[in-house]
Amino acid sequence: MENKVKFIRRGDILTDVNDNGASEFEVPKGFVSIGHGVFRFCDKLRHVILPDTVENICDDAFSWHIDSINLEHVIRIGKKALVGYRGTSGISLDKAERIGAEAFMGCAFSEITFSENLISIGEGAFKGTNIERFKLPRSLKVVGDHAFESNKLKSIEYYDTTVIEGLNWSVSESVYRTEFGVTMRFAESGEIAFRIYPYLHGKKLIQCYDDVTAPSSANFIIENYDSMFFRGDGKFLISAAIDRVRYPYKLSSNVKTRCLEIISDFFPKVWEYVGNSAEKTDLHSWLMNEKTISRDQLTKHIDTAVKIVNTELSAFLLEYKNRWYPNYVDDFDLN
Repeated sequence: MENKVKFIRRGDILTDVNDNGASEFEVPKGFVSIGHGVFRFCDKLRHVILPDTVENICDDAFSWHIDSINLEHVIRIGKKALVGYRGTSGISLDKAERIGAEAFMGCAFSEITFSENLISIGEGAFKGTNIERFKLPRSLKVVGDHAFESNKLKSIEYYDTTVIEGLNWSVSESVYRTEFGVTMRFAESGEIAFRIYPYLHGKKLIQCYDDVTAPSSANFIIENYDSMFFRGDGKFLISAAIDRVRYPYKLSSNVKTRCLEIISDFFPKVWEYVGNSAEKTDLHSWLMNEKTISRDQLTKHIDTAVKIVNTELSAFLLEYKNRWYPNYVDDFDLN
């Protein structure tokens, strides 16, 4: 079938497109750039196939009507280039080095894979999307203000060499969601530096930044976080306490002591949390190897485990006692 779509080119740049009622357009091979606003008024067009020669998508290139497009080979994506993109399948940006401001704002997809050569993400680039988890590459240098703001966001993972401008997670609705957390890794080793749980503070999280009056230059201060996160409760306080000791980035002895007190005081709840964790095996080993339960609390927890007939917890606690308090004798109620 003859392609109804008409287009104009200037060298290797696609400068204008008229969809003529067509729902699909395969851009001819040889184009390197999709020009400014080229597809904005193609109301009928739903599917665009780009050749592997296309490296640049300029500002405002596509309309809100596009349902599918392939971006694996694109290197630079301009401002508002795909704002409101309706496709729900995951996006792969295998070669992208720069993503412009609001490039994917309001898009429907929920998963994205970034290039290991990505350098920058612009302001509001993924604002209002359905993406729940961002795993940012080691190569990324800077992220603009409000880049990830969304009420769907659950976690962000990034490296210590990335500058995330402003209160990207804290001012969004995500900070009030119980699942939300942030992980930072050391770029040199790839090991986790810290995992934090901003939702424990609600609006008070902004006190963890050095200058909340200037969001574009505010920096997260881990010491401020440490002074506040004990105000949480339930499993979220437990997960925060565990991760602060497991990943002791700038962890003071006082904060470590308080974290271990939380783990010791609420150990049956700790055990329940660990049992539901994807890291169950590693956490069981960590709890055994780290001196996490005080001797006085151990007696109480063994009695509790026996009363609720939790044989796995009972066995763990007795093994823990033999390891850390082998000479301690108490009248445990094992009946």
